[in-house]
Amino acid sequence: MRVEPFDAAGESKLAVQIAELRQALETMLARIETGEDILEQLERIDTLSRDLTPAAPKMLQHYLERKSYTKALDLLKTM
Repeated sequence: MRVEPFDAAGESKLAVQIAELRQALETMLARIETGEDILEQLERIDTLSRDLTPAAPKMLQHYLERKSYTKALDLLKTM
């Protein structure tokens, strides 16, 4: 059994990474709908994707590698 490290609040590193990624994806898609600049969000998503632990779901990694952000967000909403 693999044990994830915990942060000060007691959340696993993976859970924190996934929450941050979900927020970044939601913000980016909302900005697209309003016509706002998304460069900052794209950079944040790329950083979060690179830093994602190896314990992240393989399908999520697949979607992020291929920039399938809507599919990645849909997957995150089911987790």
